[in-house]
Amino acid sequence: MMTKYSNHLKSASSLFACLLLVLISACSKQDTGAGPDGGSKAGYVSGKVVDAQGKPVAGAKILLDNTLLYASYITTSTDKDGKYSVKLPGGEYNVWKAYGSLKKEYHGKTYTLDLHPENTETFDGAGGIRNFQWKLSGKIPDDEFNYYGGSIRISPATGSIIPNNEQIIVVIEPDGPLIDGSKGETLTIPYGDTHWFDEVEIKDIPIGRYKAITVYHDETGDYLLNMRSLETDGSLQDVLTFDFEPESRWGYKNTVSLEFHE
Repeated sequence: MMTKYSNHLKSASSLFACLLLVLISACSKQDTGAGPDGGSKAGYVSGKVVDAQGKPVAGAKILLDNTLLYASYITTSTDKDGKYSVKLPGGEYNVWKAYGSLKKEYHGKTYTLDLHPENTETFDGAGGIRNFQWKLSGKIPDDEFNYYGGSIRISPATGSIIPNNEQIIVVIEPDGPLIDGSKGETLTIPYGDTHWFDEVEIKDIPIGRYKAITVYHDETGDYLLNMRSLETDGSLQDVLTFDFEPESRWGYKNTVSLEFHE
């Protein structure tokens, strides 16, 4: 039986308001790219960025690179919960790969840090989940030469009687928290150690501020050497405090260049 509109004007108005609220809520939910199970909604790529302790990382940059079209990409950033979601465009050439990076201020310098992908596979317009972790060390996937940690380039100073690094030991101790706020550890790195990747470069050191000594070791004993940073043209010191440079004087990323003299 039909009822008179005039008798139910107030209730109809309330019903309209409720329906409008539901529609707004539904639209808002759709825009997040989240599916009913919390996964990625079809046509979206979503994910989360966490640090080594599993805490969310806000403000991380996510880049979606179209692998078929030159210079075609989409960028977004993670929210306060470390989450992001992006709607993918339609079209024929819809094959993507996700990358993550983070800019971090530390001791007055701004570092650009690569994030570790949970999944390195490409994805199409249907979307998917791509999570990332901020790691301080370890090899970057699909990259033969680069690591998440910083590099120390070291060699004898001009005039030194020591010809090379073959009998050198470098000891570094964190001077305060590392770049992610965690506590680092003291590392003793003799020539040929797993961190010593080639003749003059020590790689994959968690970025932080360090105190360092250099020791010359031979059959007669251990001898403490003096050391200085070539980034600052500082004086020779037996204990040197150094920071990694976001971009060194020679164009290296997250590197410090040192030299020693007896």
